Parts: sequence; structure tokens; C-alpha cells
Amino acid sequence: MTRVLLFMVMLFGGFANLPGQETILIPKGPTVPETITVPEQKPEVLKIVQAPVPEPVKPAPKKPIPKKPAAPDGPFVKLPPLIKGVQGSWIIIAPIEIVGGAIEWEIPPGLYEVDLASIFGPEMAAHAKGKVVQGTTLGTFTVLAWNAKGDKASKIVRCAVEIIGFGPTPPPPPPPPPPPPPPPPPPPPNDPLVIALVNAYATEPASFIITMADGNTITMTKADGLNRLIDIFQENKVRSSDPQIKTYKEWNDLGKAVRVRQIGENMKKVRDVINGEMIKALPSQIDAIMDATGRQRVADVCEKVINGLRAVK
Repeated sequence: MTRVLLFMVMLFGGFANLPGQETILIPKGPTVPETITVPEQKPEVLKIVQAPVPEPVKPAPKKPIPKKPAAPDGPFVKLPPLIKGVQGSWIIIAPIEIVGGAIEWEIPPGLYEVDLASIFGPEMAAHAKGKVVQGTTLGTFTVLAWNAKGDKASKIVRCAVEIIGFGPTPPPPPPPPPPPPPPPPPPPPNDPLVIALVNAYATEPASFIITMADGNTITMTKADGLNRLIDIFQENKVRSSDPQIKTYKEWNDLGKAVRVRQIGENMKKVRDVINGEMIKALPSQIDAIMDATGRQRVADVCEKVINGLRAVK
């Protein structure tokens, strides 16, 4: 309002200075004044209201950063538990994880290893971490693998390779036979076989050297050798029911080849005790055909040897 009055005064001339209602006389000519009455204004009262203070925002708790699991020290080999392939086609068996040196492989009868060196050349084939196999017979076959790191050997791992055929889906298999009876309990300490194994194990050297297929050597303790023998006879027991194996000699030769690759000619005194037990179960004619009764007898003696070796530990 003050600015309006000041503007009018400056523009038109005159003055304003009366109490109560302010009266401004503005001359409009030489003799006749004009009176303008301006109502009194009351001062405005400002009410200051304090705004509420917001509560401080608490920071969200920090989530703990999960720690990565430590990598295994090794040696260690991990294979897929099952691989399926079509009859006659190439099947790649590639390790999922490797800790340690080069892998040693045991390809079972019924699978044939593809010679990658003759196809791609030795230099490229040397970089292959796995194996390429073919199968012409339908069925499931078990591939074994292990490696070493320094002077320590890894555990044997298994990969089942299932060979499937072409054409329509085959009819469902016949119902499985009744489950076999439970294995006998571990032999008591006074079992003659256990006593003989314990005495033979005590006289074995504390350690021995194994030459791997790649020419490297590792040192193995006799405890490692005992564990390898248990693994070997577990495979021998499974192999006794393989229909591809016809005679006792085929079964025995395959088991011997695996044993030579895994422990060489070591643990001889323990092996002599085992051989004496096996002679009792096998027929004198080693080329004889393994019938159902013979296969069960071989499986039983393998189980007995396994239990005896575990009792030594």
C-alpha cells in the first residue's frame, strides 16, 4: 500500500500525513483539490510453527559377505556319475574338476577308446583332458579314473557310461530278480583269513614307489596299497556279474591288469594270502565258463576278501 501511495505522490504530487484514516490531498488544478480516503490497515501477525523433527533413519544392517569355499588340496578327480550315448557314436568323458596331475584311466571291456592322435595329431591330442569312447553293445559300463599330486595318489572315481540303441523304444526289461541276501557280517578277529592278512600286512614295507603311465613316479604307503586292494576287489565283485565276461580266466586277467596299474607288483605278501583264498573258490580249469553258480561263488569270495582287508585297517 505504501508503494502505491508513494507512486501516486511521485506521479501526481501532494502529500499524506493525517492520523486514523490517512487523507491525501492531491491538487487537480489550480484551485479545486480532490480528497482520497485510504482505510487504515492492520498489521498482519505471523504465526511461526515449528515443524516436527523427523526421526533419524537407521542404516540397514550390512549383510555378511559369504566366504568362498576353499579349494581342495588334492589330488582330486571328479567325473559325471552317468553319461549316455548312442550305440556306435562318439561319447566324450570329460572330468568336471581336476586337482593334481594327469588322469589315469581304466576303460572297461565293451567300450573302445577313440585314437585322437591318429585323427587330430599327437600335439592336439596331448591337450585332451578326457577320453572319447565308442560302444557297440547295449548296456552300462563303468570307467575308472584317478590321478596324483606330488607323492600322493587320489581316490578312484567311477563314471557309468550307458550305451543306448536306435529305433523304437525297446520293451520294458523283465522284473529284477529278488535282492541278494545281505552280506555276511565282518569276520571276527579270530577268523583265519583276517589273522593271515594282519600278519602279512605287518611284514610289508612301509612305502613303495609306483610308476604312472606318463612315466612319473609316486610314493605310496602300505595303507594306501591296502585301500587300493579293497577298491580292486569291489570292482572284481561287480565284474563277476558282467555278461560280457564268459570265463574265469577273462575275469581274473581283467582284475590283474587293474591291480598292476594301481599298485604294480607291491603288497605281495598280502596278495599271496588273497590268492590262496581265491584258489579255493575258483575251479582248477581256469578256462571254464562262468555259470550262475560260479559267478555267485566268485562274488562271495570277493566279499570275504573285502571284509578281511577292512578288518586289517
